[in-house]
Amino acid sequence: MNTVQKLEHWLNLASKLGYTVRYENLAGAESGACQIGKQKLLFLDLNHGSEDHLETVRSILESDPTFKQAMAQQTTGQPIERKRAA
Repeated sequence: MNTVQKLEHWLNLASKLGYTVRYENLAGAESGACQIGKQKLLFLDLNHGSEDHLETVRSILESDPTFKQAMAQQTTGQPIERKRAA
């Protein structure tokens, strides 16, 4: 699996965990995530490449408390339920 395929996999998982992914020109600010109410946002800088995006997304998801639950469901073959914004 190449970097772009890995990134697509992690972005798909982010979506299933309830993240909305936005690509923005962050003008030197770091990529990252925030939560406004129940809406999770993941910001990726347009000026960075796939490898940087992959590391950012992986780091953010691995620090998300729902990540381990989602990974356990994925390895047991259970579908990952998509979190819905209220």
